[in-house]
Amino acid sequence: MENIKYGYAMIHVAVHLLLAGLFYFAVQPNLAINFTKLVLIGLGTAVVDLDHLILWKEKGMSGYLYLRTVVESGKGRKYKFHNFLVLFGAFGGSLLILVNDYFLIGLFFSAVALHLLWDIFEDLVVFKMGYGHWI
Repeated sequence: MENIKYGYAMIHVAVHLLLAGLFYFAVQPNLAINFTKLVLIGLGTAVVDLDHLILWKEKGMSGYLYLRTVVESGKGRKYKFHNFLVLFGAFGGSLLILVNDYFLIGLFFSAVALHLLWDIFEDLVVFKMGYGHWI
């Protein structure tokens, strides 16, 4: 395997972390540390990518990065959680953030929806690969 720079993969992860951080500060405006909110936003941001684990395990992390950034660059790949059904379900669940008793559940689903919104934006605008693999 040739020496590949995985700069965009790092940008991709950094954007997810940035969005999660901005979201945390949007729901915790006094800047105090609230571990419950941090954990729920972290879980919501990360749980969506569990569908990548099978390929990560099969190829190894460097093999996965090589496959997705070189071999399959610009090509859509179907994943179990990266689809419109999960996106709309997460958006629906995120509306619970408006109900005080269900705020924390809504917070989790909002983080999931935010993650997926970035991923579909990236597929459509950055990679220009369309949305067929999201159906």
